[in-house]
Amino acid sequence: MTFESALKIVATAITSLGGGAAIVIAVSRWLSGVIADKLQKKNELFISKQLEQYKHALEKRNYISKVRFDLEIQTFQELSEAFVLMTQSTVVLFPLDDALLETPTIYPEDNRLRMLRKALEDFSRAAEALAKRLPFISKEMGERFLDIKLDCEALLFCHQGGPSFLREPESKIYKDCVMRTKRIEDNFGNLIDAIRDYLSTLDVDS
Repeated sequence: MTFESALKIVATAITSLGGGAAIVIAVSRWLSGVIADKLQKKNELFISKQLEQYKHALEKRNYISKVRFDLEIQTFQELSEAFVLMTQSTVVLFPLDDALLETPTIYPEDNRLRMLRKALEDFSRAAEALAKRLPFISKEMGERFLDIKLDCEALLFCHQGGPSFLREPESKIYKDCVMRTKRIEDNFGNLIDAIRDYLSTLDVDS
């Protein structure tokens, strides 16, 4: 039952008892005050919650200079581009689809060596970019990049041994390489999400 309904019921009851207009007016004023007080408290609670949410959102923002903002964008753009090339050219050496085949894909030797050279070149560029930018990113971000780099390095090391012992689907080395491919893809996807979330918290300090 609302306060307005209660007001009408009380007013009707008092009138029926012969209390007169003065009593009705007095009670009405009292009930109106109660209603106004509750509405005020409700509004104050709502405003307080809104202010708290706004304060929390502000605390999550990271206000930096325009120079620092541009440097952050440039850093993660350079690293992302280098690591995209590295991961793409590395995981194809041990594709996940091969895990579903009884006989894994065996590339002609000249194709295999060409793929390996491309992967080594991309790895070298990514490693150089990370070494240059590592001091300018957080420790947590740096560790994520390093984990991906180390997994790519392990795949390259295995692949340089040639197809003779790597393309055996039942071998432990082959299974480890395929699992490393999956880990690289998963970790890199999670890293991109983390970079996007971090950059969304940055604001230029005016």
